[in-house]
Amino acid sequence: MITIWKNPTPEGTTAAADHVLAPHVSLVLAHDGTARLLDMGGGFYALPILGAQMLQGALERGRDATVQELAHRYHVAPGRVRADLDSLLQQLTRHGLLRRGQRRGRDSGRALALVLVPCLCLIRALSYGRLRATLVLTLAKLALVCFGWARTVTVWQIHLRRFAPPAGAPVGEQTVRFVDEVVRQKAAGHLLPMACKERALACWALARWAGVPTTLVVGLEFFPLMGHCWCEAGPWILGDYLDNCELYTPVLRYA
Repeated sequence: MITIWKNPTPEGTTAAADHVLAPHVSLVLAHDGTARLLDMGGGFYALPILGAQMLQGALERGRDATVQELAHRYHVAPGRVRADLDSLLQQLTRHGLLRRGQRRGRDSGRALALVLVPCLCLIRALSYGRLRATLVLTLAKLALVCFGWARTVTVWQIHLRRFAPPAGAPVGEQTVRFVDEVVRQKAAGHLLPMACKERALACWALARWAGVPTTLVVGLEFFPLMGHCWCEAGPWILGDYLDNCELYTPVLRYA
C-alpha cells in the first residue's frame, strides 16, 4: 500500500506551511513508513522513516508544528529536531525538489497551453498515420526539454479532454496495435533520442484521437529505485512491453 502526497490547492494550504513540492515532484509514502521523492525531471530520492515524517509534516503543518510534534514523539530536544529538519529542507530545496513560499494561483501549464495546444491541433488536422506519430513524438520531446514534465502533461490533458470517449467505450484492438507499432517504429528511428516519456505521451495522444480510452501511467520500482512511464488502453500496454511495465508499481495516473 502506497500513498501519493500532493500539494494542496491554494485554498487548502495552511499559513504555516512555508515549503511546497516543486510542480514536477511527487512524494510517495510507502507502507513501511519510508518515502520516495519522484522527480519527473529524471531523479528519484529515498527518505528514511524519520525523514519522511519530517518532510510530510513540514509540507502539511509547517516547520514549527512539525518540530514540536516530533520532539514530543521521540523525546528529543526541539533544537536538535529543528536543526535536522532545516538541513533536510535546505538539501531538498537545493536539488530543486522543494520551493519556498506557498503555492499561489494556477499551474503555469495552463498559460503554456495557449502555445502547445494549437500545435497538437495542427498535427491532428494536417497529418495522419506514421507522419502524425513522428510529429507528436517530436513535439513531446521538445515540450519536455523546454517546459518539463508537469507543464507538458497539463497541456496534453487540456487538449485531450475534448477527445475523451464516453464511459464504457470499447477499446479497439486493431487501433491499439497500430498505435503501439507505429510509435515504437518511429521512436526507434527518430533523429532525437526518444525515451519512455515521449513514447507514452505520443501513444496517449494518438490513441485518444482515434477514440480509444487511454491512461498515462507513471510507475516506481522501490528496490532499486527507478521510475518508468507508459500508456494503457484496456488490457494493453502501448509503446512498451508488458513484462517491463509489470516491474513497476503505478503511482500516478493521468486519464
